Amino acid sequence: MILKHRLFTEPHQPDVKPYLHLAAKLGHRTLINLSLAYRINDNRVIEESALHMEVKGKQFTERKLKPLDITALEGHLQCVYMILTQGTIKWFPEYAKSSYLSLATLESSPMAVKLLLNNDKKKENILEAVETAVKSASADCLRLL
Repeated sequence: MILKHRLFTEPHQPDVKPYLHLAAKLGHRTLINLSLAYRINDNRVIEESALHMEVKGKQFTERKLKPLDITALEGHLQCVYMILTQGTIKWFPEYAKSSYLSLATLESSPMAVKLLLNNDKKKENILEAVETAVKSASADCLRLL
């Protein structure tokens, strides 16, 4: 119904946080998928003034977080996979056959890299992610790998 009346599509914007950030925090894969399909511009860093978000009991007010970071901090592994598959590959189609670990490194998301490392210990995926970290100059991710 929301889509039918075009209330969800851009330029409509919630007052507090973009829809994708809220769906990422709550771990709602369906809403994440809809947001990535209809509101791709929500897949961005939110401004510090809008970022008074509590994730796993920690306040994040000094640094900026992307939806990928938020899902990773909340431990929503399937949501991390979805954002990497539906969002990152759209922006970087040449990495379509890369591992999730490499895609998270490409997004410069140490939070996602850390979560994925807990679930993917394949040496070839780690080496690919190291190569991606070096190419994309992602020092934080490289440190974790």
